[in-house]
Amino acid sequence: MASYQARPGAVLGKRQQRGPDIRNTRLTARQRAVLDAIHDSFVTRGYAPTHRELGEAVGITSTNATSDHLDRLEAKGFIERPGPGRCATRARTLKLTPLALALYAAAIETAERSRERETDPGSVDEGEA
Repeated sequence: MASYQARPGAVLGKRQQRGPDIRNTRLTARQRAVLDAIHDSFVTRGYAPTHRELGEAVGITSTNATSDHLDRLEAKGFIERPGPGRCATRARTLKLTPLALALYAAAIETAERSRERETDPGSVDEGEA
């Protein structure tokens, strides 16, 4: 029986080892705001927002418009939602994909690098002589 999962100890190709590539995926400002609201909900509360909560956080009054943004984020690979028959009608079933998590990890790394440049330990302030 053929297995499509990597065997333990198998050598993975370069593309599989690097993780998701976020450079070629573009988000509109509204899509990024929706993704940020989902991420913030996971960070602060530990679970995904409902469509109404998501719309309120981003300033969208229609749950249908919120659903359209979620459809686009799913098509671009940033979120996952259950398919038909697998709790599709339940609220809070969104999941962030590794692509979305890599996007936030890259943002954190950039912020840390800029902070390191601002607080150079070799420099002396004028009042500290």
